[in-house]
Amino acid sequence: MKVRNGFVSNSSSSSFCIYGVCLDEQVFEGDEAIEAFQKLCAHDKEAYVARIQGWLDKAKQKLEEFPDREYLKKQARFYEALLNIENATEEDKEAISYYAEEQEYFWDVFGLEYHCMYLYERCGYVGRSWSSVKDDETGAQFRKSIEDALAVIGFDGKSCTFEEAWRDG
Repeated sequence: MKVRNGFVSNSSSSSFCIYGVCLDEQVFEGDEAIEAFQKLCAHDKEAYVARIQGWLDKAKQKLEEFPDREYLKKQARFYEALLNIENATEEDKEAISYYAEEQEYFWDVFGLEYHCMYLYERCGYVGRSWSSVKDDETGAQFRKSIEDALAVIGFDGKSCTFEEAWRDG
């Protein structure tokens, strides 16, 4: 009998352990997403611009390598629109809405992770993985950074640690 040790690459299961909140039917899209990004920019414009500009530079670099990839064009346009969030045009709003509907992209701008059991389900978990604690960051600082990021957009849910696992199949 053979025994397999280690990661099973064809597994259809998923698990995570994060500190954050559980979202129940609360997603940000359209005008709500734009307002949330505007609040984040107003909260700490320097950090916001630096983060988005870094992502835009990487997207443009990939676009130079693969100029025919439509998703890279849309991704770069999303980042350009985010940089113009204070004076967003209708075109900017469309670009933002396109990507913000994917909750992973929305929460990534806030420095948070999004986990959902099913691809198109409208609920999930938002926070940061405990494995993302920085070397010089205390547990209290880690938790406060997540709560502060959520507070910027007025989310007042109770934060705690969530450990979830599921299997499709």
